[in-house]
Amino acid sequence: VKWVYRHFPLSSIHPEAQKLAEASECVAQIGGNDKFWEFVDKVLATSAKTAQVKATADAIGVDGSKVVDCMNAGTFEAEVAADYNDGLNAGARGTPYTIAINQDGEKAPINGALPLAQAQAIVDSLK
Repeated sequence: VKWVYRHFPLSSIHPEAQKLAEASECVAQIGGNDKFWEFVDKVLATSAKTAQVKATADAIGVDGSKVVDCMNAGTFEAEVAADYNDGLNAGARGTPYTIAINQDGEKAPINGALPLAQAQAIVDSLK
């Protein structure tokens, strides 16, 4: 199994989602993949806002000032926007949205947070 994460900031209902997604990429650039996931987990668990990015990054051991500078510079703005547009083009309209792809390139979307049995049935349909 390969799993690829893409940003899909729903700015219409979460106005700070784009900037927080950018901040998470800044964290990854500065602190690496594990710190990216620590940051994302902390942001989601605390409903952090952009005003809390520095403190959130500092709390996981990444220089929050550097993260804020990176976020404010828009370093990953185009990358996050491209992820969003790729999602739209693939049929995503909300989160989570997953596309299962088998070895032959056949695709099946998994819309929303489904129970494991339902998600497994979709994946199994691609065998």
